[in-house]
Amino acid sequence: MGDILIQCSGVCKSFHPGKAEVSVLRGVDVSMERTEWVAVRGASGSGKTTLLNIIGTLETPDEGTVLFDGVDYASMSRGDKAVFRNSKLGFVFQAYHMLPELSVLENVRLPAMMAGVSSRNATWSALELLECVGLKERSSHMPAELSGGERQRAAIARALVNSPDLLLADEPTGNLDSEAGANILEIFSKLRYGNKTKSIVMITHDEGVAEKADRTIHLKDGKIDDVV
Repeated sequence: MGDILIQCSGVCKSFHPGKAEVSVLRGVDVSMERTEWVAVRGASGSGKTTLLNIIGTLETPDEGTVLFDGVDYASMSRGDKAVFRNSKLGFVFQAYHMLPELSVLENVRLPAMMAGVSSRNATWSALELLECVGLKERSSHMPAELSGGERQRAAIARALVNSPDLLLADEPTGNLDSEAGANILEIFSKLRYGNKTKSIVMITHDEGVAEKADRTIHLKDGKIDDVV
């Protein structure tokens, strides 16, 4: 057994649209080692995004526990979780979520500024990451001036600016063509296999994308159906 970063035990989550109750996660038990890249697959409604959001403290389970490096999420206040997310977690979404009124550089350095890093140091870190993802020459551009693949690369740089322990990616190649998607996976591979310092949880419908990960967890009807 390696160094466990994430431990989910008996995680259950239901939602209540109107008077109905929809059970999304039904007793999920899963662990993840530090520096591991895990893909999560399953049909729509299987609970993939809900599990990702719970690991990312964006949602709270109805039952069960989630430990991050031995710390129980249930012990954290809302404020603690906000600080934790900004310092320990990086998020990459399918829709990019770049602020349109800010330049690429300003978008990328924003989480560092929110963490209290000086403007000078936040800018330096952001430019270094933009160079790593091949966008340093586009740092002064606005998000609308970038292609989808470029915006996703900028979103990855933003997710990494505070040197998080865990990167959470929800369909990061879903809106991209095959070439742009391959570029994103190459960046993930460098994070996982080159630096050996980042753990990744990635939701994907694409089997070829999932094959890049160390391990794939298959969800079905809110439960783990298979792990390969």
